Amino acid sequence: MSLTWQSRRPESHLQRPDFNQSLQRWQARIESSNRRVHSRYPIASEICLTAVEGGLTFTARTDNISSGGAHVTLPGDTTFRPGDKLQVQMSVSYQFNDRVMVQQISSRAAVLRVEMLLGEDRDRLGLALGFDQPQFLPL
Repeated sequence: MSLTWQSRRPESHLQRPDFNQSLQRWQARIESSNRRVHSRYPIASEICLTAVEGGLTFTARTDNISSGGAHVTLPGDTTFRPGDKLQVQMSVSYQFNDRVMVQQISSRAAVLRVEMLLGEDRDRLGLALGFDQPQFLPL
């Protein structure tokens, strides 16, 4: 009696994949995950966050803002979860024809992502917020 072993896969699986093709597929995946609908602007501004449920109010600082949302940091002892609804109020300053203009933004927003930011002096919480409606930013 003679036993023979047969591979169920073609021999091509033993060949080394083309590095350039693999790199291109990997880069395409990264680019598709980084596509943003709105441009971000690195603006540091004070922002007031009020939880829709419970009404707790927090003061935070924006790291960047866009027409569609903002990334903010606040003390690490606060608790937020993705999906939490907030009322957001802030002022954005910009220059227009040699004048400094201030635009008030008041919008509902949802917490999209929460991240713990560890620091040497203190821990902070980072929140990615998505506005319910796009905001006009003349930046």
